[in-house]
Amino acid sequence: AAITTLHQYDDLLGNEWRERVYTSVLNQLLPDDEHCQQLYRRWEFQRPYRREADANPRHTYPRYRHAKFDHFLQREMQHIAPEIQPQWVAQVRQARETELPRYQQQMSILAYLEPGPYDETRRPVPLAEATVGIVYQGQYYLLPACEPDTDKPLSVEKVRELIAVIIAQANQYTSATPLMNVDRIRRASWPDLYAHLNKDLVAGLTTLRHAPILINFDKRPSHLPLSQIRQAERGIGDHALTIFDTGDTFIFDLSHIFFDGTWGVALAEIMTNEASAWATYLHRLPLPQSRPETKISPVALPVNKEDWDLLEKQPRITTEAFAETDAVDFHEIKLLRAAFKKRNDLVELTVNDILVLYRAIHVTTYQLSPELVAILNDIVKTGPGKKAAAATLTAVAESTRLSPAILIPVDASRRTPRDRLHPLSIAIPLEQLDLIQLHYQTVAALDAYKENNTLYKPFDNLQRHYLATLAGIGEYLSRAKEIAAAGETHNVGTIKMMAHLPTPIQRLLDKIPNRFEVLNDIIKGREVFSNIGAVAPSSTLTRFMTAKDDNENKHLAWGVLTDANMVMHITLRDFRPHVARLVAAGYQGLAQRLAQDYLDAYATGLNQFIRELLKITVASQSMPLQEELNT
Repeated sequence: AAITTLHQYDDLLGNEWRERVYTSVLNQLLPDDEHCQQLYRRWEFQRPYRREADANPRHTYPRYRHAKFDHFLQREMQHIAPEIQPQWVAQVRQARETELPRYQQQMSILAYLEPGPYDETRRPVPLAEATVGIVYQGQYYLLPACEPDTDKPLSVEKVRELIAVIIAQANQYTSATPLMNVDRIRRASWPDLYAHLNKDLVAGLTTLRHAPILINFDKRPSHLPLSQIRQAERGIGDHALTIFDTGDTFIFDLSHIFFDGTWGVALAEIMTNEASAWATYLHRLPLPQSRPETKISPVALPVNKEDWDLLEKQPRITTEAFAETDAVDFHEIKLLRAAFKKRNDLVELTVNDILVLYRAIHVTTYQLSPELVAILNDIVKTGPGKKAAAATLTAVAESTRLSPAILIPVDASRRTPRDRLHPLSIAIPLEQLDLIQLHYQTVAALDAYKENNTLYKPFDNLQRHYLATLAGIGEYLSRAKEIAAAGETHNVGTIKMMAHLPTPIQRLLDKIPNRFEVLNDIIKGREVFSNIGAVAPSSTLTRFMTAKDDNENKHLAWGVLTDANMVMHITLRDFRPHVARLVAAGYQGLAQRLAQDYLDAYATGLNQFIRELLKITVASQSMPLQEELNT
C-alpha cells in the first residue's frame, strides 16, 4: 500500500486540488447562490475513500474518485445558468494548467528535508530512486518502490519475498543502532553534526533519506497515548511519514511540513483502505517463502563512542508531557446546539466554538487535584527536585490569571489549496464580558425559579442577556474564521510579509514576538487548538494529535477528533516550562499525571458547563424544565 501510494501520489493530490478549485470557482462566480455555496460540503458527504463495488476493475482508486467527482459535478452543473458554465470552464482550465503542477510539487512526499541553520530545504527524490523503509527488530531495511531500471511499482510477489527474507534472517542481526534518542536533536544542529560524525553513519542516514515512508513493525502497545507510541524508531525527521503497528491499529505520524491535519487524515484513511484491499487479496495466497537468491540487508548505522558523546551534547527539542481523554459527552453538545437553534437563531456556536469557549473558562477555574498538590508539597519538603516542584506549584497558581491566546488552524485549502492553513489567534474576552460570573448568576437564578415560580422574571432577564452574549461570541468567532480563511488576518499578513525576506532576517524577526508576550499572543498564540471535526461514518480513524511550531512560548497543543461512533477524543501535549523541570529532576511520571489532571478537569468541567447551559437554554415559563428537556 505504501508503494502504491508513492506511485499514485500526484493523482491523489490532483483529486484534492480539483475538488476544491472546481467548486471554489463556482462559488466566486455565484457568490449569492446558497445552493452553490454548499457544493463542496455536499461533495464531502459523498466523497469515497476507497474503490466501491461500482468501480471499474481497471480503475485505480484515484481514477475511481476522479470519475465519481465528475459524475457529481455533472449533476450539479444542471442547476447552473448556461452563461456561467463557459466562464467556469475557462477559469478552471487556466488554473489546472498553472496552479495544479505547483500544488503537486509543493505537497509531494517524494522529497526529504535537508536541515539548515535557519530552516528546512525540501530536496526531491526521483520515484525510480524512492524506497519504503521497514523497521523490524530495531533494524532499518529499505524496499525499492520500483522494479529495477523502471518506474513501475515493485511487484507484490517481490515485496512478499523481501519481507519473508527480513523475517527469516532477523535473528542474524543481534545489535541495532537506535535512532529514537537521536530524533529529538534540534534540526538546526544537524548540518554541523554531519561534518563530525563517522562517514559510515552519515552514509546510512543519507540512504534513509530516500524513504519518504517508514513502517515500524516493532509493535507498540495500542493503549498508550499517541505521543508515547511515536517515541520509537522513526528515523531522524528527514522524511514525510512514519507508520507504527500496534497490533490492533496503525498510527500515522505525519510531518507537518508535508501535511496539514485535513490532508493527513484523508491520506491515513486512503492508505488504510488500500492496505485492506491488498490484505483481502493476499490472504488467499500461501505464505511467502524466503529464497536464497533474494537478498536484503539492514541499513548500516554504526555509531562509535565519539559519535555518542557528540550526539548527547546536542540541544534537544522541548520536553513534553501528554494526556488523552474520551470523557467529553458529544451527545450533550449536539443537544445544546439544537436547543440554541430552537431558542434563538442568532446563537451560532459551532462544536469547536464551544470547546474553545470553555477552554478559556477552564484556564481561570482550574484547580490542581488535592492529591497532586500533596505530592508536590512533599517533594518541596523532602524530595531531590525541590525547586522543580516549587516552580510547578507557582506556575499552576499563576496560570489561572489570564484567558489564553489560542491559535486555531483554519482550513484555507477550499479557496486556495496551496495556502493549506491560515493561523487565527484569538482570546475570548471573558473579563470584559464577565462571562463566568454571568453563567453562575444565571444558574443560580434558574435554581431559584425552580424553587419558586414567581422568580421567573429575574431568570428571564439573565437568560436573555446570557444567550445574547453567546450569540455575540459566536458572531465574533464566525467572522474571525471567515477573515482567516480569506487570508486577511494579522497572522497571515505577517507570514506573507516575511516570506520574501532573506532567511536570516526572517528568523530574526520571528524571534521578536517570543520576547514580547503581548506581541507573541497576537501573532502566534500560546497554545494550538486543532479540531478536525467528525469523521465520515465509514471512517476507521479514532485518535488525532496535533503539532506545534518551534515557538518556545507555545505551551499546549490540543488535538480533537470525533470518531464514526460519535465519541470525541481529545489529546493534549503539554510543553509548559514546569514539564522540563520535573523531567530533568526525574519526575517524568508526575509530569504525565499533571497533564492528565489538567485534561481530565477540562473534560469534567466542560460536561458540567454544557449540562448547565442546556438547562438554561431550554427553560421557559410556559413549559416545565423536564418536559422541555425531553422535547
